[in-house]
Amino acid sequence: MFIASGGVIEASPAHPESQIRTSTFLIEIEPEGSWQLLGSYDRINWQLKPVSCQYPSEFAVPHEELEAVSRKLYRRGAIGYVSLDYLNCSEQEYWLVGVDCYLNNLSAVFFTAQAIGRYRK
Repeated sequence: MFIASGGVIEASPAHPESQIRTSTFLIEIEPEGSWQLLGSYDRINWQLKPVSCQYPSEFAVPHEELEAVSRKLYRRGAIGYVSLDYLNCSEQEYWLVGVDCYLNNLSAVFFTAQAIGRYRK
């Protein structure tokens, strides 16, 4: 049944909750295929649910990883703003767990905070 109709498998790494981070990287994919990293943030979780954010992310996804994901998305027709959610336990252990081909709510807050900071200077 799962293979025929699809589904979601939810799991968590075998690490204490205090070591698990959820980081989001905001990219923009241009119509000609180039991309740029616009920013990043860590979600602060309590019982694996987001309760706040920290800007910028303390976790750094390798540039090559972001480029590979951006190219795959572009080949599938994605352009514009994209939010990439990573679950990570260390610099070597990370998994792409979510892709939003739009600005999700937390990403919109990130841009709002940047704009407010720019105008208050």
